[in-house]
Amino acid sequence: MNLGDKTQIRRHVKNQLAALDAKSRASASFTLRQAVSQLPGWDQAHTVAAFMPLPDEPDLSPLSWLPDRRVLLPVVQGHELSFGEVRDEEDLVRGAFGILEPAPHRTAVTTIADANIILVPGIAFTREGFRLGRGLGFYDRALAVLPRSVLRIGVCFAPQIMDELPVEAHDQKVDLVLSAPV
Repeated sequence: MNLGDKTQIRRHVKNQLAALDAKSRASASFTLRQAVSQLPGWDQAHTVAAFMPLPDEPDLSPLSWLPDRRVLLPVVQGHELSFGEVRDEEDLVRGAFGILEPAPHRTAVTTIADANIILVPGIAFTREGFRLGRGLGFYDRALAVLPRSVLRIGVCFAPQIMDELPVEAHDQKVDLVLSAPV
């Protein structure tokens, strides 16, 4: 595979993910939720920025496993991500790209700068933390302005781990990558 071609890598990984059955994805998602809860510093993380999954992403179900934390979820606003605090599933509506996001009439838009941890989706990751997103740059822009004190954790299934990825100047790394076999 040509490492300079992000489109080709995205297509390859999406095809691998499409071949996974729902039971395998659910089991791997459970493993990832357990791994996140075992991270050093997790017990002190009072504010977590998470994400609601697309069908081929790990389902971290943040509203069911973070009842004692402030949970921030992304809202697509134009070309940027903003974040809203959610307390329960009543705070969610279908937003851009069909993803559940904080309902504007129930949640206030907030900054992720005071998050302790941000869980980051992606199409592919390297063990060193390089990330390939879906191509619109939402997370790269959000991570670029995030204080370095916020722990950035990439979350994916094992087939999404690559030995190397093409990297451009605007691409943002994560501090740690958690993956689970499927």
